Amino acid sequence: MGLARRDRRAGSGGPLRSSARRAALGILAAFVSIAGTIWAAGVVGAVAPPPAPVGNVTPALDTVPSGTVGVAASSTPVEGRVAVIVQNSSTSAVRNVRVTSVASRPDGGLAAKAVTNDLLPSALPPGAIALGLLEFRAAASLPGTSLTFTVRSRRAASDDAPTALQVGSLVLSPPLTGDDAQTLTMKLGNPGSRTIGGPLLVRVTCFGESARPTDATDTTVRRSSLKRGATVTAVVKLHDLCPSYLVAARGASVR
Repeated sequence: MGLARRDRRAGSGGPLRSSARRAALGILAAFVSIAGTIWAAGVVGAVAPPPAPVGNVTPALDTVPSGTVGVAASSTPVEGRVAVIVQNSSTSAVRNVRVTSVASRPDGGLAAKAVTNDLLPSALPPGAIALGLLEFRAAASLPGTSLTFTVRSRRAASDDAPTALQVGSLVLSPPLTGDDAQTLTMKLGNPGSRTIGGPLLVRVTCFGESARPTDATDTTVRRSSLKRGATVTAVVKLHDLCPSYLVAARGASVR
């Protein structure tokens, strides 16, 4: 009888310990699964900021008031073109940036107006800059005028700019003869996870000795798409010498 009772106690204790062990392992597995899901969601959801303009100059910028987005530097008009650098001095990422410039005569009258919402890159983290180009149709009316700028933007949930392209391997040619003063050759790459549709737009902003913008040139690269991780060579023809420059580029859409 005693032996039988000991056998029953031994038999009942084994399954209890096994059940407890299985329950503990189940809880641990569930915890690891949840933690792994959270970690994976964090990695997948993380968005890298858009590629910043690259080049061989640190631009001299005016102070943009804290908490605002504004024009930090601009060129004088060149055949109706005005290069601008916009800076985000707020604490939040912004997108849908729209720059309006008004050219006023000395008597205060309106001479011309230009608007652009095509900045590169299209989204700006706090402190970041973007390259813009304003084109005045009434170029002949600009001499003797003064320019003022108004910038509007929208707060963004993230600073993702899915059509932004990586720019690298920049090579500036020696001075040339003919219509083109120089050429700037570069590699454009797709740093994102999706295919970027074309055509591709490259903007080169040139700077003078004072590190202030002097002009900007846009070049279109006729390519239907650029797959993830792919690169393409682009050549920008410059009408004036451009020893100091910044470059940014984008595609037309994502697929």
